[in-house]
Amino acid sequence: MRTSKLTLVPAAVAAAALLLSGCGGSDDSESSTKTTSAAPTEEATTEATEAPASSGEVAVTADKITDDKLGHTIQAEAIVRSFPFPESMSAVEERGDTELVLVKVKATAAEKYYASVTGGDFRVGPKDAELPATQTTSTVETEMKAAGYEPFEDVKPGTSGEGWVAFAVRDASDPLFFTYKRLAYNGGDIPEKEFVVELTPKG
Repeated sequence: MRTSKLTLVPAAVAAAALLLSGCGGSDDSESSTKTTSAAPTEEATTEATEAPASSGEVAVTADKITDDKLGHTIQAEAIVRSFPFPESMSAVEERGDTELVLVKVKATAAEKYYASVTGGDFRVGPKDAELPATQTTSTVETEMKAAGYEPFEDVKPGTSGEGWVAFAVRDASDPLFFTYKRLAYNGGDIPEKEFVVELTPKG
C-alpha cells in the first residue's frame, strides 16, 4: 500500500501601526501581531488494487481427445492462470469477473479429410458453463511471446504442432474444462460434436 502525506506549512502575518499626534505630545506606539495557527496535518492514503499474480506454467492431467470421425488427436498439457491482461483488454479486466487463462495444446491433424486443427476449435470454462470462452490469442500474442509462451498455430492435415492458446474466462472457478469443438462437415454427414476434458493440475 502506497501512502502519500500532504502537510500544510504554518504561515505568520505580522502588522504594526504607528500613530503620531501633532498636539504637544506623542502616543505610545502600538503594535499588533497576528499569527495563524497551523492546520492539522492531513494524510491522504491511496490504495492500489493489485491484480493476482500469474501462476506460471502448471502441468495438467487431461484425457487425450481423439476425434472419432476426422481422426485428429488433441492433448492439453499445461495451464497458466491469471496471465496479466494487456492494455488493450483493460475494460475486460476492470469488469472484475474475468480471468486470462493460457492452455498449452499439442495436436495432430489426420490426413483422412482436409481439415486442420486451429485455436478456434477450442473452448475453456468452468463446469456446466453455458458459453465457454473462445480463444483470444491474437489479442495477447505479443505479451505471450514476451513471457515465453509461443502461441498455437494451425496444424495442417498430416502434421503435428503445439503451442499456447489464450482464453478470457468469466467466473473461472475450479475445476476448468477444455473443449474441442468439431464443426459439421459434408452437409452434416459428419455431425458437430464437442469433446470435453477436465484440466487437473498435477501435484
